[in-house]
Amino acid sequence: MRRWQLLLDCRRYSRTPRDTAWLGKTLSALADTEYRRGHGDAAIRLERDALRYKYLSVDVYGIAIGYHNVGNYLHLHARQAEPALASHLAAALIHALAGTGLADDSAGAAAEDLRSFGVDAIPPLDITGLCTRLSDIAGTDLPGLITRLSPDPETAERPSGTLSPRPRTGCHTPRRLTGACTARKLGLGV
Repeated sequence: MRRWQLLLDCRRYSRTPRDTAWLGKTLSALADTEYRRGHGDAAIRLERDALRYKYLSVDVYGIAIGYHNVGNYLHLHARQAEPALASHLAAALIHALAGTGLADDSAGAAAEDLRSFGVDAIPPLDITGLCTRLSDIAGTDLPGLITRLSPDPETAERPSGTLSPRPRTGCHTPRRLTGACTARKLGLGV
């Protein structure tokens, strides 16, 4: 409860035009707190709101993390296959284009979406399809962000191609598959 109140205070004090980055981070922290409290719908709403502020402050790393978190909440709470998968794929693409080193984590989450949801998790055919699936998040501009990170459309399409199914071997993790290992076991090249 103390964390929740502290975060609400942060949100109240960060509502000035120059605090968009801080507000995005605060809303993400509130989303995490709501999820831990068992309020998945509130977590999804808050993280989607956080994405809007992260776009306003051009926080590319935060945007990628935000899409990843939305994907997690949609997967774990709402059990919505396609939006969860699209969110995780968007996070993996942004991480790959921005060179954050975290693309494997989001690709692994996308692989888990495919494994868990089976035929209900239909991947988008291309980046345009991915952007269309996520276009309902107010205040976001995934196509514009991808263009800024990779002005050459062929380069932007290339990372999504590395997430397409193909056989991979050589990953051995006892008892539990994680990250890129999950992606390789499921035949996703990352």
